[in-house]
Amino acid sequence: MKGIRPERIASAVREIVATALLTESKDPGLEGIVVTGARVSADLRVAWVTYHLHDDSPDGRDRASRALDRARGFLRGLLVRGISSRTIPELRFEFDEKMGAVERIQSILRDVLPPTGGPGREGEGGE
Repeated sequence: MKGIRPERIASAVREIVATALLTESKDPGLEGIVVTGARVSADLRVAWVTYHLHDDSPDGRDRASRALDRARGFLRGLLVRGISSRTIPELRFEFDEKMGAVERIQSILRDVLPPTGGPGREGEGGE
């Protein structure tokens, strides 16, 4: 039972932040940010929000990081209104490195694996 409350709060944090970035954000630096997850400390004081970018360049990461820092107070205010808890977590943002790794693996697999016709079938079947 101990882990249920942090999980529930993490889910709410993820939903509130993701929705706000899509619908309520006016900062152009927040465009292209996709919330990929959230986790909350056991004492509910800190929430780590992971994100990925459409523009995964060093400049894009830096711009997104600065924009998220600027939006931190606004987003926490939304948490105050959206979470029924005495403790509202401090927001911390982390770039989700796993998403980039997944994209790199998919690219490698596309290069290495044969087309969908299967091995040794190149040129068969009416192509």
